Amino acid sequence: MTHATIIPDITIELDGYELAPESPGPLASLEVRRILGTPDLCELTFEELPGGQPLGTSLFGKSMKVTLDGFSDPLFVGEVTGVEHGYGANNLRETRIRGYDLLHRLKKSQPVRVHTDATAKSIAEELGATLGVAVEASYDGPAWPVLIQYRQSDLEFLVDVAQRCGLYPMLQGTDLKLITLEGDGDSDPLVLGEALLEVRIDVSGAPGCGEVAASGWDTSLVELREGSASGSSAGSDIEAGRVPLPSSTDASRTLVDEATASEDHAEFLAQAELDRRAAEEVVLRAVAEGDPRLRPGIRVEVKGVLDDLVGSYVLTSVGHRIDRDVGFVSELSTEVPPSRVRPRSAITSIGVVSAIDDPEEIGRLRVRLPAYGDVETGWIPALSPGAGEGKGLMTLPDVDDHVLCIFGNEDPARAFVLGGLYGAGGPPDSGIEEGSVRRYTLLTPGNHRVLLDDDKQLVRIEDTTGSFVEMSPEGVRLHAAVDMQIDAPGKAIIVRSKTVDFVRAPEVEETEA
Repeated sequence: MTHATIIPDITIELDGYELAPESPGPLASLEVRRILGTPDLCELTFEELPGGQPLGTSLFGKSMKVTLDGFSDPLFVGEVTGVEHGYGANNLRETRIRGYDLLHRLKKSQPVRVHTDATAKSIAEELGATLGVAVEASYDGPAWPVLIQYRQSDLEFLVDVAQRCGLYPMLQGTDLKLITLEGDGDSDPLVLGEALLEVRIDVSGAPGCGEVAASGWDTSLVELREGSASGSSAGSDIEAGRVPLPSSTDASRTLVDEATASEDHAEFLAQAELDRRAAEEVVLRAVAEGDPRLRPGIRVEVKGVLDDLVGSYVLTSVGHRIDRDVGFVSELSTEVPPSRVRPRSAITSIGVVSAIDDPEEIGRLRVRLPAYGDVETGWIPALSPGAGEGKGLMTLPDVDDHVLCIFGNEDPARAFVLGGLYGAGGPPDSGIEEGSVRRYTLLTPGNHRVLLDDDKQLVRIEDTTGSFVEMSPEGVRLHAAVDMQIDAPGKAIIVRSKTVDFVRAPEVEETEA
């Protein structure tokens, strides 16, 4: 770049006080970088003359504001987060003051917590309240019954949830905005040879596709959710982009095994992927005369280029630079910020059952996760051997039981209970004899018992009163510890044997367990 533009008068305020031009020394350069989904960065570089008073670390956390003469919009508003000191020959010192807008505070907080009935907008409102900013969103996004935040800062969590439904956060003044790749405003036209100094426009059919389908499971109800998208108005609006290449119209993509609590989630996810790909088909990179009004999210009208390239482009990143060599310029790009790669593996963790009174009465549990900040899951299914409609072995864990949970896509909100764990106390009967498993026992909390014993060649079913049915090679025994009644109304009772003996037993007899 060989163009040089006029540098406007710069006003720098630190902690509410205007920095005098001579303190700490001449401003060598100023750079502001704004990218969708990322805190705005401002870096001031000062050349300190020998004997000058250097700026110290006392600036940390102080407010920082940069305005330019002739523009009503500030170039940067934020707070100081770093000061770098450099020392060169002839005792010439260099100080760089680095600041971020308030979004950077969300990078510092990394809690583990549960969000219920949450949308991208409601999460933005909750986090925005901690910054003292209001929220404007292009739409709310689909509601998640349960979202569990972990291993992510507040900002990473917000960006992740927003991008799943095609939204991108950015701070504009006192508003936290969630915007789409369609943009949310317009600027003055940029004409090549006038305010537009340089431009490169890359038109490619590689990212494009005609349709995106998404599918996944609502793990709480074990129901498949599907959705699709086949049209997008994201990105540029130029003649070259209105005639998609055959490879784009014929192509389709399928997103599988996604977190889809409803059909809306699948449709938003498919649309977000289609919008990204549509925006990536035409990428503009340009240098314009400096203007603080140029920011991510706005549409700029580009003129003075090939007719097929004339039209509007949605900016996704803007870099404002002021220095002695180039003056004041704004570097523009429409390249879509990279999205987070969603985890695809399954992981496990131990939980403690906290509730079993499923409001839908379909056998789900709620589980506390002590290793995840003791957060509580939503209502999640439990694995049952032979499960199926009208059949299976139903042995659900009880409240306070320790269970092993598996998380689909590493997401605790998509959990299943694999089974219970005994822990250090061990089972009531391990069934191990001489190094081999010789006995299986099914025991209820009320002490009903089913015993399958290979060691004694015994099968025994016993209730809490001590009544039992026992089968072994030596015989079959029916023992009643309470009064016994045999009924077959309207039916026959047949007793077949070699002999039948009746023996009086007036006293309670001891029975083997």
